[in-house]
Amino acid sequence: MTQMAMSKLVEVQARAVEVEAVEVLGDLRAALSELIAELPPPVLRAVDLEQSLGLDKKLAWQIFRVVQSAHPLGEVHNIPARSSVRRLLISARKRRVSMRVIDRMDTAFATFERFVAMYAGSRESLVSVLNGLGQRKDAPYETRLRKSHFRTASQLWGIHAQTLIRTSIFHAQPGPEFVLDSALIQAAIGLERVRVSEATDVTIMMRTKGTPQSADDAPPAPIRHPAELLDEFCTGPRPELPPHTEGGAEGESKLRLPPGRTGAATVYWMQWHEAMSRARSTDYYGRTFVTIPTQTLVWELLLPAGWTDPSTARTCMYACREHPEQAFAERAAELMPQQESVQYLGALDSVPLLGGSPNHASAVRRVIEKLGWTGTRYDVYRASVQYPLLHTMLALRVDAAEGA
Repeated sequence: MTQMAMSKLVEVQARAVEVEAVEVLGDLRAALSELIAELPPPVLRAVDLEQSLGLDKKLAWQIFRVVQSAHPLGEVHNIPARSSVRRLLISARKRRVSMRVIDRMDTAFATFERFVAMYAGSRESLVSVLNGLGQRKDAPYETRLRKSHFRTASQLWGIHAQTLIRTSIFHAQPGPEFVLDSALIQAAIGLERVRVSEATDVTIMMRTKGTPQSADDAPPAPIRHPAELLDEFCTGPRPELPPHTEGGAEGESKLRLPPGRTGAATVYWMQWHEAMSRARSTDYYGRTFVTIPTQTLVWELLLPAGWTDPSTARTCMYACREHPEQAFAERAAELMPQQESVQYLGALDSVPLLGGSPNHASAVRRVIEKLGWTGTRYDVYRASVQYPLLHTMLALRVDAAEGA
């Protein structure tokens, strides 16, 4: 019996998508550049291209962006659609652009379409695949994705808000010993329950944890005061406050609104924790886990002036797909790709205004007065995120000043 010969394992090395993308998009860009070079000068702006070829404004702008970009991988979303390419080729023929240049453009676009089909299946998917390559992230594209997610999540979860605000205030009690108190002001602007069939509660709570400089400085259990509404700054129907039920976290309360646009409200509430630490921290932070679809998320930190080093202020978004709650571990591998920044607004005697919430500064001042913390100058830090994804976590941190 003749034995069957053993076949050898043949490894086929697939080309990296970014390598092929650079070639394909480079050829396309070169073909468009050659087209512009054949047009009567000067073609220095998109409007010059529009007038020279008789194109519509959008198509001329797309071509100009692709040609002028230093990172063509970041301009994939600006490559014209197939129908627009046909118009471009027709216009080029009418303007007596050489057939060599027209054929090169036609070939380059056809190669690009095959590349899309092979690696992504659609233009939108290709933008996602290539996003972040070529030394440039497509921030507008990412924002559009998050905006689309906001609209879908609002319907699926039955609730949304225009703006969610978290303002954390730190204060040292008077006396020879260092005792740290903290207050959290939370606001939901334009909070709307969009599902009538079932109640949609908003969980409100404040967690505090010190980061002592010495392991021997174990902070005592803080005195956790319950959440309370700031009625003076609330508008619309007053939400219900269902009693705390078993299974929730310690100190957790809930808000419940009537459904529909007539039940939409602006809600302010605050919580106060006394003696959350008896040791100075190496850093101060605020973190919030996104559980409500929202258009804008704002985090503020107010710390007594001089406690912190403004140059160390940073903010990041984290997410853990497998275990969402583990985003609080702030692991580098779970950083979201979106680039966010934090503003240092200065050492201020008064609380700064916040766009989109004309009563916010007054609400913060009222809490400071209520707690007897007036007369303190605060270093104010503020971060803002557009359309944060559900079940991601925003962290705002700043290190203690040297010697503080």
